[in-house]
Amino acid sequence: MASGVPFNYELRLRRFDGEYRWFDNRGVPIRDDSGRIVRWYVLLTDIDDRIRALERLEQMQSDFAHMNRVSVMGELAASLSHEITQPIAAARHNARAATHFLDRNPPDLVKSEKRSPVSSTMPTEPELSSTVSVTRSRKRLRESLVLI
Repeated sequence: MASGVPFNYELRLRRFDGEYRWFDNRGVPIRDDSGRIVRWYVLLTDIDDRIRALERLEQMQSDFAHMNRVSVMGELAASLSHEITQPIAAARHNARAATHFLDRNPPDLVKSEKRSPVSSTMPTEPELSSTVSVTRSRKRLRESLVLI
């Protein structure tokens, strides 16, 4: 203070009611004609609400970034699940159509010889369900890891 350099800094002070709050402290020296410091003008501004609002903003930005990452992971898992189930379902439908064609009367092919290879390509409902279940479990595991 003896040097007469103006100052500006933020600090926490205890208010008259005992609550600690953030303040902006600014000081400017007033000099006489000879350059001596006659007095200081000091301004204390309560900035606690602004500091708390900035902290809430940072927290919301962090939460938003986290939700965005989780959402992207969910979209990726859904996309992968779709990419896995679509070809399986298409193969199953084609096998059913071939079986239906072979069941027609009269097919040009011998039923017993051509039906068994086609039937073996059709996955059963439990096989498809387990594939989708594993994919969904992996998605939930990834989401839980992202939340940590």
